[in-house]
Amino acid sequence: PPEPTTNREYSVNVAQKSDVTQSTIMMGHPGTLTRDDPDYAPVTVMNEVLSGGFSGRLFQSVRKEQGLAYSVFGNYSAGYNRPGRFFAGVFTKSGTTVEATEAVLEEVKGMRENPPSEEELSLAKDSYLNSFVFNFDTKREILSRLMTYEYYDYPQDFLQQTKEEIEEVTADDVEEVATKYLYPDESHVMIVGNRDDFSESLSTLTEDGSVNEVDISIPRDPPSEQQAEPTASDKAAMAEGQKLMASVKEALGGSAFDQVESMRVVTDQGGNESTLLVQLPNKLRTEMSTPMGSITVVDDGETMTMNTPKGKRTAPPSARQQIKGQLWRSLPYLLVNLDHEDLSVKATGEETTEGTTYETVEVQPPAGDAYTLYLDPQTMRPQRLTLTTMNPRAGEVSVKQVFSDYKEVSGLMIPHTTETTQSSQQGEQTSTATIQSLEVNPDLEANTFT
Repeated sequence: PPEPTTNREYSVNVAQKSDVTQSTIMMGHPGTLTRDDPDYAPVTVMNEVLSGGFSGRLFQSVRKEQGLAYSVFGNYSAGYNRPGRFFAGVFTKSGTTVEATEAVLEEVKGMRENPPSEEELSLAKDSYLNSFVFNFDTKREILSRLMTYEYYDYPQDFLQQTKEEIEEVTADDVEEVATKYLYPDESHVMIVGNRDDFSESLSTLTEDGSVNEVDISIPRDPPSEQQAEPTASDKAAMAEGQKLMASVKEALGGSAFDQVESMRVVTDQGGNESTLLVQLPNKLRTEMSTPMGSITVVDDGETMTMNTPKGKRTAPPSARQQIKGQLWRSLPYLLVNLDHEDLSVKATGEETTEGTTYETVEVQPPAGDAYTLYLDPQTMRPQRLTLTTMNPRAGEVSVKQVFSDYKEVSGLMIPHTTETTQSSQQGEQTSTATIQSLEVNPDLEANTFT
């Protein structure tokens, strides 16, 4: 087989997940050991000392004594004809992410510096030897193992040889292989969690403070579609989409939209009231009442902050994109910003749904998911909106909104009732939001968006 080309080096990497309350932490480096190496037996004992269930150092220190882990584990693996790898991992609450990472690294370093005690050595060897009999559970298992030995040119009694070698392993042997094979200072550390809830900065884990951001967002379109230049038919559809949206703007207020600089919208949804304040071009504030308390979100045009019953924090980019995407699905906000350079609209032809035929326009906003507007061809009023989005828990979610109860406010025709239906593998949910009041260009206090 080809030789591994990955080199050992230390790095700290993080993948932001704003919807979790615990962190998953993995660390490790490439190995250099195969099973036919004389060090295989002492490395097997080393594994048991470090992470052998309830008696291992990782469990005893990181979980039992320090209380930093839901689960903690590790292993130095070895292949039959190629080296394995070393890894250690821990699941911990968000606030103890850095502390748990440091604790695991310290235990790995401790294997190099502190040989196992007689008790640790005895427990480690007993753990392997007492389970040895389970290597002979079935004829199938025995035959499969012998075939593997034959394929890789191992002696047929390799398992028995390993057992005998493990019986002879000493504490000095374990310390020697730990020093030879474990490199905690040359390990990659990978953390998946909500960085905003970490009690310490990840930069404390590195000498120069550098932390690599890993993007785990899922593109909605295949790479070929993301990179493709618009075709002639695409350009024609985009031009037609712009004409249709210009007609929508004219039908719902025309030049009155050009006078809009800010808006205040108070909405009721299922008894929960929310207030949205928007100041063009890019500031917003939402205040929501929920059964768990009030939530306030403020975007000053550069950063977004969220004030919840749990405290105040900066919103992660994913949350900011989601909220901005919701704003772009607001009809008045969309029509005020039709000339935005990053907004794309494309005519997608007629579509008949539930017995009614509509003109459809695909809208790709600067933030959030693309969606389709369904226009009444007689009045040019948007009647429906559909989109597909991703939810961390429900997976793919299909969203349908139906607009009704159009009313005139300051020269603008605005639908005052929106019925939203969300369908996923978990079922279907329907809710109705009703605008209680809407003000155009209200007086806003200077600190509204701070």
